[in-house]
Amino acid sequence: MPLRAIKSAVGPLAAVVFAFSILAYQHHRQYDPHVRFDRFQLPSYDAYAYVAMAESPSFFTVAPWGYRLLTPLVVHALPGRNSIRGFLLASVAGLTLGALFLFLFLRRLGHGSIIALAAVTFFCLSPPAADAVLHGINTDALAALLLAAFLYSSEACLSLSPLCLLAALGVLCKEINLVVVPLVFFVSRDRHGTKTALLKMMIVALPAAAVAFTLRYAWAPRAGGTILPGVDQIPAAISLTVEQWREWWRPILLWGLTPLALIGALRKNARRYLARYGFAVAALGMLPFVSAVYGGGAELKFLSGDIPRLTLYPLLVWLPLALEAFGRFAKRRPAPPASRLPRPIAGLFFVTTLGVLCGLPFMLDPYRRADLRGSRDGPLLLALCRESPRVARRLERNRSVTFSPETHAWAWKVSDAPLLNRMRWFLREGFGDLPHYGVHAITMREREARIILPCLRPRDIEIRLDMIAHEADVVKVVLKGRIAGAIQATTTRSSKAIRIPAALLFRGDNVITLRRERDGVPGPRLLRLTYTPMPGR
Repeated sequence: MPLRAIKSAVGPLAAVVFAFSILAYQHHRQYDPHVRFDRFQLPSYDAYAYVAMAESPSFFTVAPWGYRLLTPLVVHALPGRNSIRGFLLASVAGLTLGALFLFLFLRRLGHGSIIALAAVTFFCLSPPAADAVLHGINTDALAALLLAAFLYSSEACLSLSPLCLLAALGVLCKEINLVVVPLVFFVSRDRHGTKTALLKMMIVALPAAAVAFTLRYAWAPRAGGTILPGVDQIPAAISLTVEQWREWWRPILLWGLTPLALIGALRKNARRYLARYGFAVAALGMLPFVSAVYGGGAELKFLSGDIPRLTLYPLLVWLPLALEAFGRFAKRRPAPPASRLPRPIAGLFFVTTLGVLCGLPFMLDPYRRADLRGSRDGPLLLALCRESPRVARRLERNRSVTFSPETHAWAWKVSDAPLLNRMRWFLREGFGDLPHYGVHAITMREREARIILPCLRPRDIEIRLDMIAHEADVVKVVLKGRIAGAIQATTTRSSKAIRIPAALLFRGDNVITLRRERDGVPGPRLLRLTYTPMPGR
């Protein structure tokens, strides 16, 4: 190997070693042997969603977490069954490679190796990087890696094929990577003119838009929507953010990096950088505040705990501005000439992008999950994502499934976590508050109550209801507005088999309504619920 090639590899290799060592230290520093997470007990709702996705990546969970598919796919592909460890490995590896691309990006901007290594050190020691390692069950590390790689590829003026692939994978990892696609226009405008730059941006945006469309409309069209505030709630969201300034001012400072970046932005030498990356500086800077404001109908709430984690993204574009604040102490050399990828490598990127776009629809299962967007109940999400496909597969094998208060009883922080499969995940509204955590009788508390019938393939299924009531009542079984049958609930145990035709079912979690004639509390009790697939289909 020529001496020049060896010298050029020393800096990137040092960046990888520095980053991995610091991130390993971050993990060791925050490790608590008394706090252990596993497949049943996890630190947050996000963690429950991502673990459920890693176990079955092709099955949709809940928006918007279910669209962030890349990290769970990577964890699912790792050897071993410990998804918790897989997420930690993915986080450390993603941040390490992200630090490498940050180093290369700074070198392309003209900064020396020592300055770039100092920036990498700050990046890995920063609070958002420490948070990403501590709470490794998320998508932030790989999303930051793809963002850093996109920044470097844009500045290096590589072919459009790697930018297309990075944009597609970025959206597959986390939707915020759509924000950086306009960088192709701003970076290319002074090199190739406005029209050519606009055309390049549109080409790069196409695969990203195709991935976003596939995830939101072709995969789970009925689970769309957002939990961010609508246009009419923007003034209230801004007001709420300003009111909560005491909760976010400290983490947004990033150990003083943000003031340094503001000072650097005022310097003359930063004008060229701002002309190219000013859009990303502003857009990614707003991201922590936008994502921290959630809408629950007409009510908004500010989740200040999301601010430290989400500052990982603006950190990548603020660091070069902060270096400008040091003036001649962070002296830059002229930017190296733009480079182009060899045609075989560019062709490989192009083929890989086509493979992602064409293969994604075939990899995703159109199984429709029950809507869990409003609950933010991690154990329920995990139990439903595990148990409903299992029940559907059992029915597909022509085997009956029975639920009863005796076989399905699980209470949060009371029952053993490994017995999560005994949760009453099949109960929905109408059976009281948090009916899935019940351990006693299953009683209809409202005039209408709902149950879940999982189904892989629409076919005739018999539902057998065993019920008892304090006073005689008629309970109708309703699906898609049609009455499939009814049971006369009396003061003694009553049993009735009702046939659900295949025409009323779809592949997914079908919600069946039990509608009483009388409106009183308490209602009939469900003693046993049995699903039996019918022969002949």
